[in-house]
Amino acid sequence: MTHLPATTQTVALMLAVFAALAIATARFRVPYTVGLVVAGLIIGLIPRHPSIELTPSLVLFVFLPPLLFDGGWTADVPAMRRNWAPIALLAIVGVVLGVAVSYVFLTFGAHLAAETALIFGAIVAATDPIAVLALFNTLRIDRDLQAIVENESLFNDGTSVVAFTTLLTAFSQAGATIDVPGAMLRAAVMTAGGVIVGFIIGGVARFLIRIVADQVMIVAFLTALIAYGAYLIAEDLRVSGIMAVIFAAITIAGSRTLAAISPSDRGKIDSFWSVIAFVANTLLFVLMGASIHIRDILAQWPDAVIGVAAVVLGRLLIVRALAPFSALLGRPLSSKWQNAITLAGIRGALSMALVLSLPDDFPERSLLVSMVFSVVLFTVVVQGSLLEPLLRAMGLTEQARPAQAGA
Repeated sequence: MTHLPATTQTVALMLAVFAALAIATARFRVPYTVGLVVAGLIIGLIPRHPSIELTPSLVLFVFLPPLLFDGGWTADVPAMRRNWAPIALLAIVGVVLGVAVSYVFLTFGAHLAAETALIFGAIVAATDPIAVLALFNTLRIDRDLQAIVENESLFNDGTSVVAFTTLLTAFSQAGATIDVPGAMLRAAVMTAGGVIVGFIIGGVARFLIRIVADQVMIVAFLTALIAYGAYLIAEDLRVSGIMAVIFAAITIAGSRTLAAISPSDRGKIDSFWSVIAFVANTLLFVLMGASIHIRDILAQWPDAVIGVAAVVLGRLLIVRALAPFSALLGRPLSSKWQNAITLAGIRGALSMALVLSLPDDFPERSLLVSMVFSVVLFTVVVQGSLLEPLLRAMGLTEQARPAQAGA
């Protein structure tokens, strides 16, 4: 009899769990990602369970590039342009405000050091709308509202990582004192550099895709190569790899290059990316659940509760504060849309990867890990479970409604 390697057995077991979960969540109308995280939690409680460890490298260098590229490749570019104001405000100003709100909550509420509070704010600034967008598609939520939620998450992945990297570099160089102008300059260079790299790689890719437009498998392979290549080239240049992948994908998706690909072949490439995104997200959510240790969270529960409050209440305050500015820029948001955007602020794998990437000697590292894991667990399981009934209660589940103030 042939004995399979332990890793193969683990993968086979996980695939069986995924299939069972897909059936169970569809039967009981539970968000799929919620079921995955709960399954991961259960797997993590099994003594000597087979597992694949969730590491920063696994998230940042294996899963993140294709997920980001899929987000940019499938982006509704016209909807993105129509809703640029709320997207930009939430993804840029919202990240800064989120760090500030976390600072206030954690320094005055939990009496933590400023360094710990600021790093926490940067780590949890990135939203993960996978569960939200799947539900939006099922419930036929307005396309513009979906575009705001999806593209905010797409871009704030980049801004939150830039904020995290900038703060970590500043603290490592000057202790708890931050050179604010220098930090802002580093953040601007990282962001702008990533955007430029993305535009350049996207432009080259458009040229190559036109040459091989009739070879669907080569085009699909080329897009995968762009996803990883843009990220690795940008990171090697010490600029934002996330921004590079996003803008490379958008540069391709927003051009006329794809018109050279037949509709049937474009559908095949879209299916290729849908499968990759589904498998990557499925693995990520199970690994997230398996990596969360309930006993560690319970040991730090007072600070964990304050951390969750900072994220949930901070999201509410930020969305409400930025809505008037979005209206001034020509894109008003109704109170119902503001509530939906607030509820969509779920945190996920990127936040976990960032906190796990902290140096072992970083002050309060174990506390930060417990707090961030608590935020991810609460937002995915609690907010994710409540999202559908709350959207239905607000009357947002019918077809497209205008985003007019007061609606």
